Amino acid sequence: MERIKLLTTENAQLRAEMGSLKDRLETVERIVTDEPSRLEREINALVHDKGGRA
Repeated sequence: MERIKLLTTENAQLRAEMGSLKDRLETVERIVTDEPSRLEREINALVHDKGGRA
């Protein structure tokens, strides 16, 4: 019974990690396929939002 509980916990953790990796992959795919000018605008917006200098 304990083994089932451990495997269930591990399964949940792996599923959460897989979801996170899918989200990250979507972001990378968007960055790679979007127009370069749009990417530059988004990066600049993030820099300004964080109070940084462009």
